[in-house]
Amino acid sequence: MLSLLCLLFILWLCWKMGVALWRVLIFLIGVGLAFALLSSVVLPLLV
Repeated sequence: MLSLLCLLFILWLCWKMGVALWRVLIFLIGVGLAFALLSSVVLPLLV
């Protein structure tokens, strides 16, 4: 019973960390896209 609880706890932790990882990944992709868009708009104006 105890080992089953430990397994569930580990799975829950992995799931939580996975969700956090996906949020970070999506955030980084969003920032990267925004930066690319910004540079493609701003750089021609500066040149």
